[in-house]
Amino acid sequence: MIENKNKNNIREEFFKYILSHICSRFQAEEYLKRKKINESERENLLNEAEELNLIDDLNFSKIFIDSHLNWGNKKISFELMRRKISRENIKLAFEDCENETSRIKKFISALNNSLDENKIISRLRSRGFNESSIRSALNNDDIEY
Repeated sequence: MIENKNKNNIREEFFKYILSHICSRFQAEEYLKRKKINESERENLLNEAEELNLIDDLNFSKIFIDSHLNWGNKKISFELMRRKISRENIKLAFEDCENETSRIKKFISALNNSLDENKIISRLRSRGFNESSIRSALNNDDIEY
């Protein structure tokens, strides 16, 4: 009886966590490891959460990309891979999100013409934007710097 009650508490605590934190499967698994949940119980909880669509690496990737509009695709991809998101999910997420060139245009517009072109390029590179996307955005007539 006590063991069953403990399992319910663990389950409830886990679901509270994933409902309050957008996370990848890997991050949810790491949370369960920190709670010292055995491997079979971890797998059961993770599978149940996926079946309920509470954990979805593709949706996590899309949300991550949309919340990091001032980062380039390289930096975003690196961070998603660090969170153990598959290359396929990363690729699919980028297809559904705003393209890099338009994110660069928004970033440049937000600078309010405060930097010269070389400093803009340097700042964009440091944020992981692709060189060809930077050039494409800067060669567009819509942007003045």
